[in-house]
Amino acid sequence: MEVTARARARTRLRTTGFGVLAAFCSLSALDPLAVARADPGASYFGDHFELVALALPAGLSAGNASVVNNDGLIVGLAWADNGSPQGVVWRDRVPVVIPDSLPVTVNDAGQVAGNQFPSDAPSRGFLWANGQLTTLAPTSPGPGRFSTVSALAPDGTAIGVSGSDLAGSEIPGPNTRATVWYDGVATDLGTLGGTWSSADLINDRGQVAGVSATATGDQHAFLSAPGGLRDLGTLGGQYSYPIAINNRGQVVGMSDTPDGHGHAVLWADGQIIDLGVAPGFGDSAAIGLNDRGQVLVENYGTAGTGVDSQAPALPANTPSAYVWTAGQRQYLTGFGGDTISPLEINEDGAVIGSATTPDGVARPYLWSDGVARDIGGPGTLASGVVSSRNRLGQLVGFTTPQSGRQVPLFWQAD
Repeated sequence: MEVTARARARTRLRTTGFGVLAAFCSLSALDPLAVARADPGASYFGDHFELVALALPAGLSAGNASVVNNDGLIVGLAWADNGSPQGVVWRDRVPVVIPDSLPVTVNDAGQVAGNQFPSDAPSRGFLWANGQLTTLAPTSPGPGRFSTVSALAPDGTAIGVSGSDLAGSEIPGPNTRATVWYDGVATDLGTLGGTWSSADLINDRGQVAGVSATATGDQHAFLSAPGGLRDLGTLGGQYSYPIAINNRGQVVGMSDTPDGHGHAVLWADGQIIDLGVAPGFGDSAAIGLNDRGQVLVENYGTAGTGVDSQAPALPANTPSAYVWTAGQRQYLTGFGGDTISPLEINEDGAVIGSATTPDGVARPYLWSDGVARDIGGPGTLASGVVSSRNRLGQLVGFTTPQSGRQVPLFWQAD
């Protein structure tokens, strides 16, 4: 089983909000006519939230909000009908463009990390703060060398990969290396004995988690440690992949088993813990983790089938996600539809994402204290997603009105 493509794709979508997330569509939560025109600043008060359609930069007609930091600074994307996405930062709901960029995240110091993909040169990671953009050079500068950023620590340490820009290759590929950038200096973290590695996660203590090829060609999760990278191992298969890390140094993700299925795992205190699979499903992945050690687990596939098999659908309302706490599972409830699509778990145990109604409409989703809340507002049912929540309880996400143009959204307690 190849876990990298699925886990990496999910991680990238969660952190960058690329345009392919346009699969989530249409909002009538605000005044239907105002939102259909995507008027900036349109707002709705209800269900203890103020819901705001964020203003778009001049000349751009659609966008999404992907991450909000604990100071309320928001990053995302915006684009014209026939144009390339542009990075956007919203401070006090006012948009500022970071030209030709795809932001990945923002820390509480207001630094934005992201990537640029010029048509005539290799990609470059960057840091942006107060209008100043600084590119991050690869570990060995030279023709055809690229860098990309995946995460950012509170002190401005950025992590990602750098290496040879091979046409048509996927990242990571041969000769790419997990890389840490601090104060303008790039450091190669090495590998687990194979030809490539990738740094994907960093916590407030500077611990880095990622994935690397081994000397035997397997693919294992790692955690940085004094003296090098520590192999986190697998559940007996060839692959493992980290998806989240907390400030206690615990890591969660996915590992394959000897029979080729993927299981959600927690790496803690030098051990790998199998978090299991929900009844009726064939595979699972741990996609979120907080500092309390609560793990968000998503299940997929059908029991008795391979992870990539075309399995029959399970009965409607089959629980597909749960929060794992000290060996106990609490299953997420939804809105009566077939799907709950969680994205992250917060420090208070709340889960955000989207969930479908009986009519198949994916609505903005907030699950807390065992209760699922549709926070999309009143009016005709329409789709939406919550993509990030900060410690103030502010949330961001996006939707697409009938015009087909995505609208970035912001929620805060009223």
